[in-house]
Amino acid sequence: MANSFFEHGMGSSLMCSFMKADGESAYARFAKETYNRVYDDMKEALEKSDGKPILIVSGEAYRDVDFDLKANKLLPDSLENPAFAATVTHLAIMRAAMDLVDKEDLVVSQELTDHAVEVITDTIKERDESEGIYSFEVPSRNGLRYALENGLKVSPDDPLGGYGRRYPERSMAAIEAIQKHALAENPPKIVFRMGSVGNTGTLQGIPLQKLLDEGKELTRDPDDDPFKDQYAQTLFYNTVQNTPFYLLEYSDEDVDYAKNSANAEQIDPPGAISQAEKLLIPDYIKMASIDKWAQDFAKEMEACSAQQERLAAPTADALLKP
Repeated sequence: MANSFFEHGMGSSLMCSFMKADGESAYARFAKETYNRVYDDMKEALEKSDGKPILIVSGEAYRDVDFDLKANKLLPDSLENPAFAATVTHLAIMRAAMDLVDKEDLVVSQELTDHAVEVITDTIKERDESEGIYSFEVPSRNGLRYALENGLKVSPDDPLGGYGRRYPERSMAAIEAIQKHALAENPPKIVFRMGSVGNTGTLQGIPLQKLLDEGKELTRDPDDDPFKDQYAQTLFYNTVQNTPFYLLEYSDEDVDYAKNSANAEQIDPPGAISQAEKLLIPDYIKMASIDKWAQDFAKEMEACSAQQERLAAPTADALLKP
């Protein structure tokens, strides 16, 4: 699979077409901010982990519904919240994880069955040869492609996926599948789960029916965390924000639960994104990673210089000597 448009000499010219007067597009800036945010969160969690793995969960809407697609034609671009934006969050988390730990210490947990991963992997290969990379509307499909492209271990952790989202046993089976990674003989340092935002509450230990009935009124309780014994910390991110569909016509209690900042870190997209710019998201993330490394390196060099100056400075005793 091709890694990026830059490797084919196409990325730089395409990217230039999206640059604003300040030299950065809204989505390039969004990618950088999201990467920096998740990197810092994960780094802090790893430092406090005491050797136990950490779990990262990123919730998405699978796609823009027809109601939103029609309503968006009447709205300014800045007011759109496309489902695709979760692709940025998914890729930022994986890139940050790769920058923090070895690839062997990272597992990408998919809300998919074994068979579904096989089918989607084949579809990815076909689409690479026709429509281009990262053109899926479903963010986790783009995330799966990025994981495969970077040689990451992908684990299909939705063994009862064929039973429908509102089947309680399905949620329990998914939780058990995620727990098993931390119980392995050589557990990874980071497990990253991407899937439906509607499962945020069940992954925090709330019974499915209670979540569907009262989700809007509930807040996360650490005592209910089904992963608290296996993982040092679990970080939740939600990129599903208000759209005309959610505001005017329909809203699930389980989605409302995830949109509560007390239950998940909220990632707010900058608005509409064109089909062409979607293809640049991996390169935006790569640039954010390089920029972060450069900033950290500069800080280390500055600290080293300051230390050398202190060591080279004459002591008080030396100054008093004749």
